[in-house]
Order: sequence, then C-alpha cells, then structure tokens
Amino acid sequence: MAKNSYPNLFQKLTVLENGKCFIENEEYNDFIRKDLKNIIDKCSAATKEDAIVESYYNLINSSDYLILRCLLTFLKKYSLIDFYTYYYPGRIYSSHKKGLTQQDILVAYEKELAYVNKKATIKTEKKNLNPSVFERLDKYTTIEERQAHIHELKNNYEESLRLTMQENNYNNFIMNRENGLYRLLENALYKYDGKKFILEYNPLNINFECIKEFCNKYGIDIKMIERGESIFKDYLPTIKSLEDIRNLFNFYFMELQQIEYFSKSQDELWQECNNFVINNEEWLKGRKTSR
Repeated sequence: MAKNSYPNLFQKLTVLENGKCFIENEEYNDFIRKDLKNIIDKCSAATKEDAIVESYYNLINSSDYLILRCLLTFLKKYSLIDFYTYYYPGRIYSSHKKGLTQQDILVAYEKELAYVNKKATIKTEKKNLNPSVFERLDKYTTIEERQAHIHELKNNYEESLRLTMQENNYNNFIMNRENGLYRLLENALYKYDGKKFILEYNPLNINFECIKEFCNKYGIDIKMIERGESIFKDYLPTIKSLEDIRNLFNFYFMELQQIEYFSKSQDELWQECNNFVINNEEWLKGRKTSR
C-alpha cells in the first residue's frame, strides 16, 4: 500500500533507511519503557487491521526522528507494521501482519518490555558484581594477600566458565531437534513396549549429563542399563503410562519455552505439542490397548 506523505516524513524515512538506524540501543530501551505504551493507547481506538495501520501512519507522520526510529524498530522487529520508501519522492509504502489486531501489538509490547528490563537487570548485576581486578586488590595490603586473592579470582572464573559451557550444552540439548531431547523422547516413544521407557542414544551426539539435568529438574528417576561403545541405554522407572510420557513431552516444551521465550509464543510451542499428540493419536491408542 502506498501513501502520499508530507515531504518531511519521506525525508526522515530516507535518512533513517540510508543510515541503517533501526537498531536497539539505550534510546530504544528508554522508549520501550517510557513511551511505547502511551503510543499504543493513542492508537487503540482502531480495531480493523487497515485502520490500525492508518492510525500508526498518522502518528509517525507527525513524530520526530527519535519516536519515528524507535517505533519503527519495534514494529519491524515483531513483523507487525512496516513503513518504508522505494526512494520514490514523496511516497511512503506500508506492509503489515495479516489479520493484525491490537492484541498482537500489546503482546509484542509486553515481550519487548520484559526483554528490555531483563537486559537492564543483567547489566546492573554485571556492573555491581564485576569491579576491576585493581579495585578488588586495593583492600589487600601485602603481596601474599593479593596473590591469594588473584588465585581465588582465577578459580572463580574457571568455575563460572565451566558452568556457562554446561548451560550452553544443556540449551543445545533442548533446542536441537535432530540430536537433542525431542528426538531422544520421540525414539523412546516409538520403541515403548508398555513396560519400560528406555532412552537409547549415541554418546557422541547426546551427553548423559544433559539428560540427567533434565530428569533431576523434573523429579524423574533415571537408571543406567547399558554402556556400549556407540550406544548408551537408560531406563526411566517412574515413566509407567502414556500420561507419564505426555508429561515428559510437556516438560520438554516447558524447557523450550524458557529458552525461546522471545522467539516463539507459548501458544505456538504448545501447538507443536498438541500436533504431536494429534498426529500420533492412532498409534498412541494402539499402544494403550496393547498394554
């Protein structure tokens, strides 16, 4: 959709596009915290998607560079509305999410606000917890004290690095659909005999510590059965019914939701879970009957 626009809006958009200015910085973070909700409220009277687009167009038409840049950065990020030029003088083009609603914009705002606030918290924690080595050494008066403290810092750093690598390995284990938790549970389900739920995997692809971390987190017992050169087998004695197996997949989607909080909505993730149950309904019924 193309709109005739005041020359100054075309010029502003052209400047922002040429400068690749649609970035997330401190000004953008402040805008999300302080200004965005007021803007959403101003445009909330519109209910139909074209009217919603029109209301945001009218708002940016009279906005300064800062509001224009930050608002479009937000709208672009969540694929809600976009205004842009094809460098055709005096003309603005727009596109928007199909079936756009005010609720879509509010949900995106809540996600972005949570994200911005979380970044601010992490930044504050890092600032408070990580003074320079020289600042930390000021309180030590002897060489021996300083050497002992440096040794302590080195040990703490190595432990922190180890924990970070462990966390990354676990996150990859959850998110990797080919060689991660989902495929592990899926294969175990297909081989389930109604008696024992057995996890069978190649230790080169899957780390037992990641499986153990997942099971410990959700109170699932795990016992080793076999440790071969290329195949490991573990038994989950507390998984005794199809309902228990469904809970396993629910736990998986809960973990995935935590990791992908800003890239997928809870509805999307749970829809994936429901699709799995629906697509395997006959097979699940057959397993339940055979028990």
